[in-house]
Amino acid sequence: MAYTEEQLQSLFKVAERHEQKARRRAFLYSLIPIPLAALLLAASFWAVREARDRLAAAEVKIQRAEQTVSDLQKRIDELTRLLNEKAEGLARTTEFERRAYRGDIYMTYKRLAGNESYESQARMLDAILDMQRRRVPWRRGGVSPGEGFDSPGFAAYMLAEHRLISQRPSDVHYGLRQVLPDAPAPDVGDVVFYPGGYAMFYFKDERDRPFVVGMTPEGIFALEADFLPAVGYGKVRYRRF
Repeated sequence: MAYTEEQLQSLFKVAERHEQKARRRAFLYSLIPIPLAALLLAASFWAVREARDRLAAAEVKIQRAEQTVSDLQKRIDELTRLLNEKAEGLARTTEFERRAYRGDIYMTYKRLAGNESYESQARMLDAILDMQRRRVPWRRGGVSPGEGFDSPGFAAYMLAEHRLISQRPSDVHYGLRQVLPDAPAPDVGDVVFYPGGYAMFYFKDERDRPFVVGMTPEGIFALEADFLPAVGYGKVRYRRF
């Protein structure tokens, strides 16, 4: 069948319309993945952002937990230290009680006071006992009755108060052994030095039994002279009245 030119023109126009419709459909179909991709990207962005927020919140919780653990560890360490100090204090108290001098110190004072050669030593012993009655406390590094004393601070203070050394207690606190002349053995009123920094005054009772008295972590205490092995003796030059 032969078509006229007019019919062919009409067929071409119909074909062009169909082709244009097909192209438009193809274009529209190609646009469909773009919104989907945008939705997926938006969803991914919010998921990542939410994950980051959760991670940041988790990190804050971890930091707080770590700080809590650190604080608890510090508290445990402090309680352990206090417990150890209490245990050491109890052990010292037990040892001091076991090695405490059981004689009559006041009888020793009276005997010394009645002897002209030992009047100054008697005054020293009386002053020490007065400090004991006043319950002057132990204080590490202390050099006065108001704040308390440690053992060498107490000995230095008592010697300075009786003008037996010219230095101030704070100046010779831990150097008292260098200030006092060495002695091969202690005499009444001398200072005996022990391990741990103890500096105690040496006396003998009416039975010639030696004992020492001075500041300890449990307060002013009279102990047997060999409660610890002595590491040196300091000669105190008392004046006679």
